This record gives sequence, C-alpha cells and structure tokens, in this order.
Amino acid sequence: MRLYVLHKKDNIDTYFIISGSYEDFLTFFRSIENRKELKQSTIIDDTIKDPSGFYTKWFSFNKQEETIIDIKAENEEDYREIYDNFYKEYEIKNDVDFDKQLPDTITTKCIDVSPLSNESPLPYLTAIWEIC
Repeated sequence: MRLYVLHKKDNIDTYFIISGSYEDFLTFFRSIENRKELKQSTIIDDTIKDPSGFYTKWFSFNKQEETIIDIKAENEEDYREIYDNFYKEYEIKNDVDFDKQLPDTITTKCIDVSPLSNESPLPYLTAIWEIC
C-alpha cells in the first residue's frame, strides 16, 4: 500500500523486493507448508506450483505476470482488516497533497524471480515486483 501511495503521489515507478534463504523464502513468503531444505543440485524443477498462501493473493511468482488486488471487493477478514486499517496507521505528511482514499485495485507485476527447485543450487532466493 505504501508503494502504491508513492507511485500515485509522485508518478514514479515503485518496486517491492523480497529476498531470503531458500528455505525461508519458500516456507514463509510463498506459504509452502513443508519446510524445504537446501540440497546441492543444479536441476531446476519447473513443476513447482504456487500455493494459495497469504502472499500469493498479492504477488505472482511467474515472470511478467500481473496480479490485480481487488481491494474494493475483498471479503476475507484478514485482508479486509489490512486494507481498512491502512490509513488509520499510515500518516501522510501535512505538506503532501494526496487524497487518503483506498484504491479499488492495485496491480503487481512480477519483474523477476530466482529459479525455483526442490533441490536448488541457490542459497538465497529473490523476487522483484512492480507496483502499479
């Protein structure tokens, strides 16, 4: 939400970057239930599918794919609470001319993501999204 506000206010490109150990990235950020352990291999497994975890509602893990976050129509309590509380907790400086109103939608686009494998040779994974 903060990046969206910055994007709209200043009309600039904004990006969200997440990086972490292989195990933590898959387990916590992608919400994959079973902890993945790092194994030494160079085989990339293209069959790993995105789960329907908490963050996958906001971010695609497929390069160049967009995700539209439908804030206006959100019914799930956990997400609705985040959206409704955003401006209660986030203060915009007084000298900034910006309307404090939730957008109907926010779009995220996966710019790049580290290749995933159940036996990844990478100790860390990173993903980058554009917020529009």
